[in-house]
Amino acid sequence: MISRFLYQFIVLDFKKYFPSRISFISLIVSSFASLFIFYYTSKAIGDQFNDLGMNYFTFILSGEISLYLASILLVFPLEQIKQWKARGVFDFILATPTKIFTLILVRSLAVIPRCLLFVCLQLLLASLFFDFHLSIFQYLVMIFFPIIGFGLFFSLGLIAMSFFLITGRGASSIGYLTTFISIFSGAYFPLSVLPQWLSFIGSFSPYAKIIDAIRSFIVMGKSDVLIETAGILFIWTLLIFLIGFYLLRFALKIYKSNPNRFTFDL
Repeated sequence: MISRFLYQFIVLDFKKYFPSRISFISLIVSSFASLFIFYYTSKAIGDQFNDLGMNYFTFILSGEISLYLASILLVFPLEQIKQWKARGVFDFILATPTKIFTLILVRSLAVIPRCLLFVCLQLLLASLFFDFHLSIFQYLVMIFFPIIGFGLFFSLGLIAMSFFLITGRGASSIGYLTTFISIFSGAYFPLSVLPQWLSFIGSFSPYAKIIDAIRSFIVMGKSDVLIETAGILFIWTLLIFLIGFYLLRFALKIYKSNPNRFTFDL
């Protein structure tokens, strides 16, 4: 049953974001435009960072791709709940036998194929037009390694969704959170340019760990750093998931007890 739901959600996700060929063409154009900006920005300021072990364009692109899935999953559970509430179906879903956690989990898993498509498109355009060349194994690591952080990204999305259900507010704060994560993960510039205390804090970010592992593998080609990072992420995921899971249960209890929760007139 879950596998059928997953397949249907994957199909619906692609239909939603690519309803026609024009929408897919617009994705290609926008991806090319962002790569164009990244590439020539790296040409303009890349000489300031000579100790990265890679050119600055590779540095930026590895950060952008690594954070893409994280950014989507941080926002997605909350956005999905908002859509269900706006359509007046969320309370109906709560009354069905399907648990909301299971539904959100499967719905979030269905986002991964679209994320992979975007990442592959970015790498393809970078390789064809912006002098970006890696080994096949390095390409595979850039594409698939961030997926091991799915549990962590999803759990943080659960926490954001839970606060929204409890307070009815906070949706806009997710945008600030993703910006904060991007800055303090070293995605677009080295953490060393920040004040020492901020750089120290940022170095403990699980997102920084993912990006650093990919970059280290590109530079040194050793898989040890990937295995070590996977172990660290497992610990982070276990802790954050427990917080997110029980916070969601508490949020649903508070939500169901609120008589003003309905989004339609009786």
